[in-house]
Amino acid sequence: MKVTGDETAACERWRRELSFVLREAVRNCLAHAGAERIEVTVRTTRRWMYARVQDDGAGFAVEAGPGRTQREPGTGNGLRSMRGRIEDLGGRLRVESAVGEGTRVEIRLPFGTRG
Repeated sequence: MKVTGDETAACERWRRELSFVLREAVRNCLAHAGAERIEVTVRTTRRWMYARVQDDGAGFAVEAGPGRTQREPGTGNGLRSMRGRIEDLGGRLRVESAVGEGTRVEIRLPFGTRG
């Protein structure tokens, strides 16, 4: 894990929600990806917080959703919950993945929005 900047610049709620989302992203890597490597990066500046969880695992077709090649479609709400938590704070969550190429979850929370 690589952390840069002063995370205390963000309010407690933001830090708590980001922690929940990062934990869920890493849990997804461990449960579904079969990854050999998981990288977590968190960067805080005066204007925003950025976080990324990236793995070298199985990946998935983003349109179908994670795990849909591994179990019944529609079972699981991890990404939906993660996205909702971040959007409630005025941020954005982006998922990039492809079958066989790993997954990257990026989070951007601009300061000056809700919080």
